[in-house]
Amino acid sequence: MNWNLDPRRLNILPKLVLTCLVASVPLYLASLMITNSGAATVKENITRSTRAHLNFYLNALETEVYRVRKQKLDLLADDDLQYLANLTPAMTDYERNSSINRVVRRLALLKESSLYIEEAKVDIPMLGHVISTKYLSDNMDRQERDFLIEKVSKQRLTLYTDGERLLMGEIYPPFLPSKDPIFAIQIQLSIPNIRNTLSQISSGKGRVFLFSNAEEWSVSEYESDLISLSAMREFQERDTAALSSGDFLMDDGRDVFRVFYQKSDSLNATIVYSIPEHEIFGPLLKYRLWLWGLSILSVLIIISSSYWVIGAIHRPMRTMIHAFRRLQQGDLNVQITHRWNDEFQYLYMQFNKMTDRLSMLIQEVYEQKIRKQRAELKQLQSQINPHFLYNSFFLLYRLAKVQDYKNVLNLTEHLSEYFQFITRTSEDDIQLEQEVNHARAYVEIQSMRFKKQLSIQFAELPEVCGSLIVPRLILQPVLENAFQHGLEHKTSDGYLQIRFEIMNEQFMISVEDNGERITDDKLDELRTKLDRNDAEIETTGILNVHRRLRLKFGEFGGLSLSRSHLGGLRVDIRIPYERNE
Repeated sequence: MNWNLDPRRLNILPKLVLTCLVASVPLYLASLMITNSGAATVKENITRSTRAHLNFYLNALETEVYRVRKQKLDLLADDDLQYLANLTPAMTDYERNSSINRVVRRLALLKESSLYIEEAKVDIPMLGHVISTKYLSDNMDRQERDFLIEKVSKQRLTLYTDGERLLMGEIYPPFLPSKDPIFAIQIQLSIPNIRNTLSQISSGKGRVFLFSNAEEWSVSEYESDLISLSAMREFQERDTAALSSGDFLMDDGRDVFRVFYQKSDSLNATIVYSIPEHEIFGPLLKYRLWLWGLSILSVLIIISSSYWVIGAIHRPMRTMIHAFRRLQQGDLNVQITHRWNDEFQYLYMQFNKMTDRLSMLIQEVYEQKIRKQRAELKQLQSQINPHFLYNSFFLLYRLAKVQDYKNVLNLTEHLSEYFQFITRTSEDDIQLEQEVNHARAYVEIQSMRFKKQLSIQFAELPEVCGSLIVPRLILQPVLENAFQHGLEHKTSDGYLQIRFEIMNEQFMISVEDNGERITDDKLDELRTKLDRNDAEIETTGILNVHRRLRLKFGEFGGLSLSRSHLGGLRVDIRIPYERNE
């Protein structure tokens, strides 16, 4: 490292170090004045973040319980359940068994729809059985049924417990405490799964505890958790009835815990999260002096040494940024110089080498793309479909045999135009009018072949677009694809439509058919191939056309595929209009 005091020979790092040493002597003492304020702010942010984290999981649990309760209420109106509860004696064995099977499937679907449901069952006194996801079992005993009616009809609790299980229930009809219900629904929630969800909230030595405000039930992250139990009791002893959320400190004799709580009105429950104080704020206590001191130090150093920074870094960087912008705009001849013998001189030298190398590589890539485009065009021109050739000559034979000399003349004229265009390889780009005329000759040949099977609507090319310069063979391969894969197997009512349209700055050629063989999966597969830039996949047909249009016009040209309103495939050939013009 060069520590020569000559400014022109001094590197950037010594410049910054000397500046920092001069400016940082009084800064450390000044940083101590704001430590307490900074620590309080960070502590408040950590507390707010923890509360938000707790509230998020409680809202998620409320949403899940609400969804289960809604599905439970929807089950009350199930037709099969109503029939079994009211008309069992009048039903045949087949009707009864069918209804039972449907109810079992409905309960199984309810169980599978939620991670928190362990079992779901319906008690139907008239049926004499309980229907569950395990099919049939004996009716609830009197004590269990009375317990369910008491919890549901009198207290209307969302969740309740029988001492071992966490349950949700519903009776039908509701609000009839003096009579037995026609049927009752009981859903058992999975305490292990709720416990697993609670474990996702805590971190480190934290503990989570969910309990009923009526002291009916409780679920802890661990089956035996004295810390969470102490936090719950501490919470209940405090006067927190008016608060929906908050936090407080708890000392259990061994450690000091920060206890966060959040109440849920819909569940009539509270979730409590206790975590040792040092787990949250320990790192803050250790690093707060260094954190705030270095932050203020950095700001003041930047302000006091701005002259050096501007002279040593900002101006050379700005020069390099301008050079990159010129390079981005396509100026590959940009070169930059630097008068100081420091790191920027090395960067400038490497930048100049990079532009020279980039210019050479772009030229090589451009030439390679041009060669590839011409090779693909020659490949497409050489791929004369033998079936098309055989069928055309066979059609010519039939027309001559029936002495239809007029159509013989038309067909031979179209064939000569077709093969004259195909075999002409001297030009890579042609006028759009020539391409459309070639495609029209191809369509005329196919229409003579399939005149009883399909009708073709070939719109007129707008006169202003006839002189557009486009790659050869971009329309005929698309038409050939429509005939081969969309219309060839239609015995009647086939329809092909070719339209031209100018939209904004694009000229579009739309080819649509009413073929029935293109499936949604096949359409997605074709779109995927068009989007891929993989030189290894086949380059014939519409993919060949798409690639050559992209090579010619970039992202402004190419093909797009969609489902036609006719029912078959729609291919849109996009050509930049004003650019090409």
